[in-house]
Amino acid sequence: MNSLQKKILISLILLSLLPAVSLINADMMDIDSAQYAEIAREMTDSDSYLFIRDNGRKYLDKPIMTFWLVSASFKLFGQNNIAFRLPSLIFALLSLYSIYRITVLRSQSERRGLLASLLYASSPGLLSMLVSPLIDIYLTSFLIFIHHAYYLARKKNANYFYLMYFFMGCGFITKGPIAVVIPGISIGVDLLIRRDWKGILSMKIPQGIFVTAALPLFWSYVLFQEFSWYGPNFFIIIQSFGRFYSFIYNQKFDPLFFVKNFAWAFGLFFVPLAVHVFLRLRQALTGSGDASTSSDAIWKRIPLSLWNYVRSDEFRKADFVIPLWLFLTLSLISFSRFQLPQYIYWILPGGAIYMAGVLDRLLFGGLAEGEKPERMPAFFFYLVPALLLLFYIAIPVVAFDLKGMQWFVYLLCLFPLVLWPVLRRHFSDRLIVPVLSGLVVHLTVGCLIYGLLIFYQPSSRIAETVRRLEPGEEVLYKFMISNSQRSYAFYSKRLTRDIFRKDQFEADLRADGSRLVILSGEGLLNFPGFTGGRYDLEILEEHDAYKVSMPSQAFFNKKKRPGVLKKVYLIRVTLRNP
Repeated sequence: MNSLQKKILISLILLSLLPAVSLINADMMDIDSAQYAEIAREMTDSDSYLFIRDNGRKYLDKPIMTFWLVSASFKLFGQNNIAFRLPSLIFALLSLYSIYRITVLRSQSERRGLLASLLYASSPGLLSMLVSPLIDIYLTSFLIFIHHAYYLARKKNANYFYLMYFFMGCGFITKGPIAVVIPGISIGVDLLIRRDWKGILSMKIPQGIFVTAALPLFWSYVLFQEFSWYGPNFFIIIQSFGRFYSFIYNQKFDPLFFVKNFAWAFGLFFVPLAVHVFLRLRQALTGSGDASTSSDAIWKRIPLSLWNYVRSDEFRKADFVIPLWLFLTLSLISFSRFQLPQYIYWILPGGAIYMAGVLDRLLFGGLAEGEKPERMPAFFFYLVPALLLLFYIAIPVVAFDLKGMQWFVYLLCLFPLVLWPVLRRHFSDRLIVPVLSGLVVHLTVGCLIYGLLIFYQPSSRIAETVRRLEPGEEVLYKFMISNSQRSYAFYSKRLTRDIFRKDQFEADLRADGSRLVILSGEGLLNFPGFTGGRYDLEILEEHDAYKVSMPSQAFFNKKKRPGVLKKVYLIRVTLRNP
């Protein structure tokens, strides 16, 4: 790889992050992101960094690490959108470097390292994690750091194992034991199936157990102070393994749920990856890739071929860490009883590193020792770009009426296509077309669609009025507004309270003369009856609202959207004169 190709790949990696950078000051979405921001705000305001509070109440659902990171950013840069997203962006940059280094350490190929970083940077999954940062961006980063430290220990210095175990501990207090389980699947299973006993003994496991367990034990002790034994049990068992295999989290089982979600999260090169897996499996079963071989002959050949391969020196010298990270983890989480799409983020780095090798062999003929060349029709690299083109065209046609500057932004997002004639002099169209089409859609989402979506979450606009008209208050009242909508609390810089007890609300009303209340459309209809008609209501603001974190197909149809929108009101309530 020449220096110009290297510079181009690095530029494409940085350009892939531009949509996320452009959104760094955008309002955050309910539910989870706004909740995490509000928890970190309360942590910062109280200067209490051990006990988690959500809306002033004890919180147990997630461990502490994410809130430490965000609250530290709030402490340094203030409680705002930029400070909330900054830690996730920093972790993403560090992750891209670690992915590059992992790939170089495994393959001794700088080109593969840059390709792997490009695949991860340009994946819709990473953009999603950065647009609306969840705990998974930090967990995924720690998983990447764990594997980076592992390869450093294998290739450079065994003392890096201590760093690997430390990152496991950090991941543990980010989202529980899954931070240890996934490396156990990738690294542990690789060592066991290859019977690499020497490698296992070199990993400083007794010391590693202590290093890994230090942070989880500390956090368990803190939880014990507040929740007795239920706190550590929830942290270690219920909120982790319980989500996957415990009946209390049982959902309708869909074995392809995570495969489908991996398809959109991996995005640009999922179809070539799927075709590659199919072709390699067929080749392995037939022994030559000859599809005409009878099925009876294939099934008779499999056990002996597999047994001979497992016993061979080629197998014992192989490195299955990344394939196990991708394929075995995907298989195991597919049996989960609690299926959330963000779980698929945990294997995206493995997919990027694995696919980088496929692209290197296919597009550049880069073969490491023992690798076989790739053969794949170019057609499969253009299926996803064709879908992305339809997506782009459908935005003004089906989804949103663009006005004024929005049309300019929409057309400006086509800018990456201008680079095509230059880039194709140095790279195959099978690499450039998916990447550039993905960049067009990424820019469209970051610079246009997210803003159009977040318009239907009016919390920051309402909160601005609340802070102006009701300064100094510690509580914002709401009625028939879901507790999951934590952005009202974060942007108003105060706790929120549902009006359940009329006597408490009326006491505040008598003390202050009037109070502001946020109501849903249904709440506005029911509020007079609930309060016995004793108050005068003045509507200050009316907004269209929608749960934009989980939009339906009808929401993206501009003709049907009015039928799914709700109303949110900000009202001033005063006691009615007798």
